[in-house]
Amino acid sequence: MQSAKTVLSMLKQKSEHDETYVFERLYRNLFNEDFFLRAYQKLYSKEGNMTPGVDDETIDGFSKHQIAELIELLKWERYQPKPAKRVYIPKKNGKMRPLGIPSFTDKLVQEVVREILEAIYEPIFCDCSHGYRPNRSCHTALDQIKRKGKGTNWMIEGDVTRCFESIDHDILMKVLSLKICDGRFLELIRRFLKAGYFEFKQVHNSLSGTPQGNVLSPILANIFLHEFDKYMENLAEGYNKGTRKRDNPPYRVLYSRRYSAKKQGHIKEAKELLKQMRTMHAVDPMDENFIRVNFVRFADDARPEVPASNAVGARICGGLSLARQQRKVSATQSVTLTSSGLPQRETTRGTIAYPRSRKLANHLPTTERQDVRCRQGIKLNCFLGSPKRDSKLDGIRWLHLPPDRADM
Repeated sequence: MQSAKTVLSMLKQKSEHDETYVFERLYRNLFNEDFFLRAYQKLYSKEGNMTPGVDDETIDGFSKHQIAELIELLKWERYQPKPAKRVYIPKKNGKMRPLGIPSFTDKLVQEVVREILEAIYEPIFCDCSHGYRPNRSCHTALDQIKRKGKGTNWMIEGDVTRCFESIDHDILMKVLSLKICDGRFLELIRRFLKAGYFEFKQVHNSLSGTPQGNVLSPILANIFLHEFDKYMENLAEGYNKGTRKRDNPPYRVLYSRRYSAKKQGHIKEAKELLKQMRTMHAVDPMDENFIRVNFVRFADDARPEVPASNAVGARICGGLSLARQQRKVSATQSVTLTSSGLPQRETTRGTIAYPRSRKLANHLPTTERQDVRCRQGIKLNCFLGSPKRDSKLDGIRWLHLPPDRADM
C-alpha cells in the first residue's frame, strides 16, 4: 500500500485541479495501517487522551495489535462507534457547554476520516472561512478585516446559534454525497453522527448536530457551512461595482486652497487648512457607484462588511434572511444580526455607538439599541433614529427602521 502522505497529497491534488471531482473508493484507505500510525502520532501528545471514555480506556497501553483488530472490524464493516461521555464545561456568559468525550479508538478512526475529508475539502473551501483550518486562525480573519474592511460603514455581525448542536444530519449527508460517492465511507460518518452520548448512566440518541469534543465536528461544520459561504460570496459579488470612490468636493476645495497657500508662502494658513482636511473624508464614503462587500466567517461567527449606504446594508440583511429560508443555514438555526458601522461600548443603559475618531465623539448623540423582530424570525439589533446631518458626521450612517416597518 502507498503511504498515507502520498494518498492524501493525491486526493488534495485532484480537488485543486477539479472542484467538481467526485471521489470514489475512499473506504479502502481505512485498511492502511500507516493512516492510523499517522493519526496516533498527532493525538498521543494531547492531555485529553488520558481522559477515559465510556469504555474507561485511554491511550495508555495502545499498540499495533489493537490497530490490526480495528482494521479487521472496518474490513468486515462491523465497527460501531461508542457513545461519547457527556460532560459540561462553563462558558464565559455563565451558561454550561456540553462536551462529548469519545473513546480513544473512536478518536483514532475519526482522525483518519478527518484527514481524508480535509484533503478533499480544504482546496475548495472559500478564502473567507478561517475557523478550524490549517494555517488559519482568528488572527488571519482579523487580518482580512483589516486589509479589506477599510472604509466600511456597515458591519453586519451574524452568529449561527448552537451551530454544532443543530446541524441537520440528512442535509449534511447530502452535502457530503456531492463530493463523495462511497456508500461505506458515508455510512461510517453517519454512524459517528448517530452514536449518541452517555449521560446520567443512560445512552441518548443523537437526532441532530455534531457533539463538541468530537474530532470530526470542526471539519463537518465547515463542510456544512461551505454552501453558506458560497452563497454569501455570490451575494457580495452581485453588489460590487466601480473602480474607485469619487472625490469629496469639500475636501478637494480645501486641498486646492492649501496648495495655493503653500505656494504663496502662507504656512500658517496652510496648517489651519490641513487641520480642517483631517476632519473629513478625502473620498465620498457613501458613493453608490463604488461598493466592495467583504465577508468573513470564523466557525459560527459571520461578518459581512458593507462600505455603502444603509439601503445596501438592509438588502444584505435580506440576503441573510433568504439564505436561512433556502436552508443554506439549517432551519433549526437562527442568525442574530447587529447592524452598525460604528464601534460600540457596553453601559448600564444599553449599547451606545460612537464614531471611530475620538474627536467626533462629542458630536454623536446617545442612541440605545432596540430589538426588532422580523417576519423571517431573524432578530435585528437596530440603532433606531438618526443623528442630525452635520459636516463632521458625513461618514456616519444609521439604520433607521420605524416601528411600522419592523415586519419587513
